Amino acid sequence: MHKFRPAVVALLLAVVVVPGLVVAASSQPVHSIWSKKGGSVIIKRDLFAPILNSSVVSWQEGAGPAFANAKITVNTNGTATVLELNLVTLQGSPTDDLVEGLWDVTLDGVLVCHECEGYAKGLSNPVGSPYNIDVDKSFYRLDGIITARFDY
Repeated sequence: MHKFRPAVVALLLAVVVVPGLVVAASSQPVHSIWSKKGGSVIIKRDLFAPILNSSVVSWQEGAGPAFANAKITVNTNGTATVLELNLVTLQGSPTDDLVEGLWDVTLDGVLVCHECEGYAKGLSNPVGSPYNIDVDKSFYRLDGIITARFDY
């Protein structure tokens, strides 16, 4: 009986198993939306009109992965305040329209909500349509307009 060397076994696994995993993983659709327009922002349940909005959500349907970041500047009583929403952990399986997970929220660089539940939805909408990122049951929320998208 032949004994296989560990390097030979690893090479066989790499040639036979890994390509199948790559094909299976890449068969799910991938999407990305960008926004430079904001409709409204909620910070601690107060409504503001954004001065600047730069946001992106990129995800693969099924098991993920997913990335989301939104950086929004609003005028709060004459002072510019920067709200940032970052997806840190994906929960569930992303669809063409919804990404759920745990988010970190910062205000002017200070972490105010760590791993808070939230979602991004309306992601399947066409350019010029609304989408939103909602964290901590609308305690922090961005209602934006999709300005670009890429799907494959």
